[in-house]
Amino acid sequence: MQGGTEQAQARSASAASVIFLEVKLKYSALILLCFFSSIMCADEIEMFSPLLLCKKAETGHRYPYEYFARFYLKNISNTNIKLVSKVEKSMYFKNQQSESELHFSTLEGGTINNIPIIPSVVDLKLVELKTGEAAYIEAKFWSERFLEKVKFIYNIGDNFDRRFNYWTGSVSLSNVKLTRPEHCKK
Repeated sequence: MQGGTEQAQARSASAASVIFLEVKLKYSALILLCFFSSIMCADEIEMFSPLLLCKKAETGHRYPYEYFARFYLKNISNTNIKLVSKVEKSMYFKNQQSESELHFSTLEGGTINNIPIIPSVVDLKLVELKTGEAAYIEAKFWSERFLEKVKFIYNIGDNFDRRFNYWTGSVSLSNVKLTRPEHCKK
């Protein structure tokens, strides 16, 4: 009788080991899928030729510094990609490593009387890029901070239920230095 109990316990332990391995494999596969999908996303678009300019804002302006930022986004995938080239908000953050980041994105769609307001294709400045082509992105913004070196992050989400079928994701470029910082100090 005791031998039967030991065999049952051994089978139970063996089944538990198999279940544990299955769960571990599923989570490993999920982690790998997330990892590779983020790599694929980053491999579709490349940011290059960044420029960050600054000048002192006019006397009485709320923020002391006026900035102009521009960069190009190149399609490095094997398929055509539709990009939003109009960025309407640029936000400054310090990340966990205390690096300065500038996030460029679009405004979300609003509502009036609970009715969604959808922008036109022209308002979004959608550009379809073939492989090897690039789009020009620019933004003007004001800040109370003097920014000498930042990380540019183009971060576009889908706020319109895939209606326009444009590329969504994030691409970045580190160590963008302020061009002609002396213009900001005058």
